[in-house]
Amino acid sequence: MHNTCPSRWACNLSAWLILLGLLAGLAWTASAQTTAKPTRKPLQGICGTVTELTGNQMPRITEDGKDPKTGNGKRVVRDVLIYPVLTIQQAPANSEGFIDSVPGIKPVKTIKSDGSGTFCAYGLAPGLYSLLVREPKGLYANQFDDKNRIFPVRVTKRKVTQTEITISHQAAF
Repeated sequence: MHNTCPSRWACNLSAWLILLGLLAGLAWTASAQTTAKPTRKPLQGICGTVTELTGNQMPRITEDGKDPKTGNGKRVVRDVLIYPVLTIQQAPANSEGFIDSVPGIKPVKTIKSDGSGTFCAYGLAPGLYSLLVREPKGLYANQFDDKNRIFPVRVTKRKVTQTEITISHQAAF
């Protein structure tokens, strides 16, 4: 048997150098993969808050002549349903002002506001949407435009539209 290493020390050193080179190459490849920036879709959608007003919201003056502030409302957890833009003809309200159903049209997205009333819906295509909240008596919205569209909100390309939903069916004005 012929030995190709001049000494046992030289054979061990060359094996360690090869192993060290392989590990360095592997580490470099792994770091190159983790430092590459992932391609992200631009954020676009709708974000906002859900606030509930209850009770007397009328301005008033007390005996001391001061105007006690009416409440600004309470941020609440609610399901927010995002539909393609709806008109009052497509989703008529019942006698109490709530929408029982939207025949033939499904929501594009349904999300829940968090404990501070905040919600965000990303990934919506540019266009016009209607926002409704789920209440115990049905779906609720209290904003309409001049074309009878229910709570219309526009999503534009690469933008997040901010909005505020105020639930006021238990408030007096």
